[in-house]
Amino acid sequence: MKKFRFLQLRSLLGGCAALCLAVACAGGSSPPTHPPTGEPTPPMDGKICTEIGCVDGFRVDFHKDHWEPGSYSFHIEADGEVSDCTGNLPLKACSSESNLTCTGSKRFIIAEVGCAMAPEQQSFNEIHFEGAPKQVTISISHDGSELVKQIFEPEYTDSQPNGPGCEPICHQASATMTLPTAQPGVTL
Repeated sequence: MKKFRFLQLRSLLGGCAALCLAVACAGGSSPPTHPPTGEPTPPMDGKICTEIGCVDGFRVDFHKDHWEPGSYSFHIEADGEVSDCTGNLPLKACSSESNLTCTGSKRFIIAEVGCAMAPEQQSFNEIHFEGAPKQVTISISHDGSELVKQIFEPEYTDSQPNGPGCEPICHQASATMTLPTAQPGVTL
């Protein structure tokens, strides 16, 4: 008797599975399609845009295996405007104020990373310039020894993160600056 009930249940489940598969395969209606232009079909009339933001400017990413503790100086010239910034690693405790002190025209932000992390994980990882400078010179020193000096002539491209015809349109350029490991008393 138990064997019979098991076979009945197995037959019932098998029949349900076959019925579900038959209904799924029969379809009844085709899935919605979009015209060859890629535009959505009604009722989605008009332009559909997401709301992703972007920022104009020139960004220089610093690539350095390890930022040694000590004093760092950044000498920056952007289209003839000169700025000098100094700061130390490890960073001060996290706060709303910068660990860097800058003089001159400051139309940029130097990113300080890791104030809540262990000192060996802290760094300065990029400079982001406002607007669209045509020529930028960056010199970075550690404890008085120049690590690197590089001249950039950014080539800007337009970015539309929300798609063609959608705002905003940002003008952006980026570059990478590789910094060597500091060697005390050695000017690179």
